[in-house]
Amino acid sequence: MKNISLTALAMLICFIALGQSNMVSYQYWFDTATASRITVPIIPAPIMSLNNAPLNVSSLTAGNHLLYLRTQDAQGHWSSIVYRSINVPDANATYKLTSIRYWTDVSSSYPSDMRVLTFPNPKLAVDTTLIIDFCQSTVGNKKIYYQMQDNNGKWSSVEYRASNIVAIGAPSPFSITISNDTLFAPTYWGLQWYNLNGTPVTGATPSFLHPLVSDSSYYAVISNQCGAVSSDTLTYHNPNTGIAEREGGVSLEIYPNPSNGKFNLTLSERPQSPSILVVSNIVGDIIQTALLSSKSSEIELNAPAGLYFLSLNMGKYKSSRKIVIQ
Repeated sequence: MKNISLTALAMLICFIALGQSNMVSYQYWFDTATASRITVPIIPAPIMSLNNAPLNVSSLTAGNHLLYLRTQDAQGHWSSIVYRSINVPDANATYKLTSIRYWTDVSSSYPSDMRVLTFPNPKLAVDTTLIIDFCQSTVGNKKIYYQMQDNNGKWSSVEYRASNIVAIGAPSPFSITISNDTLFAPTYWGLQWYNLNGTPVTGATPSFLHPLVSDSSYYAVISNQCGAVSSDTLTYHNPNTGIAEREGGVSLEIYPNPSNGKFNLTLSERPQSPSILVVSNIVGDIIQTALLSSKSSEIELNAPAGLYFLSLNMGKYKSSRKIVIQ
């Protein structure tokens, strides 16, 4: 039987009998189920405190319900009915915190300075050192109100803390880093990649820019919610542009690169025996294979847009190249 206590509902009801008989029982029901009232006898007492009293909620679905309750004295008289809103948790659900929203002193039904911070990974608890931002217009001694949201989209009750809000400046300076043909920039409140001509780079993953297909300069801009920004620029040199390169005495040329999925592959020598071309994605999954028996082949790659790796095994010679599908 699934129970929930009045304490768990943050509810303490005290009935004081003045000039009446002792309280001998209490009765409760949920929502509109008046025909399913449950009566619980208690030790007779002039003052009745229902703290930690178990309530059977096995018949209720998870979610919000109304609890109705009344007491009975030794003469059989019932008290007035009181009610409270309760929430029955889902015993099979795993609750984690996914975001927090916060604002300063309430001046309207929806504060103009409300912020929402989404956690990168759901949390069971939130570190008390969590840094939150406010814009300069809210500096000074304020009450900060906040709510937590769980992975079921439910918001907690509103809490508040007194705090002294100070003006914030631009995010700390940073440097773009490069690793395995990938550019990285820190993720702040906002991150946007740009080409050197000022046009935004589309399709870039929030924290890094990948793939890179040509010699070019990129810059990243990080910003906070107050509009303050920091930026950095890096010039990238792509060592693989599809031009013939020589490895182990065999040159391999791929064109066009980037392509729409169909490209030409040319070897400097005809394979003395059939050779296998293996195409894999950036995480190493094999996407496609092909058997090469001539110097020139037309390959049609049935894969979505992205960066792919070509590996060719020609006996004692091995060659690898990258190709971008647009």
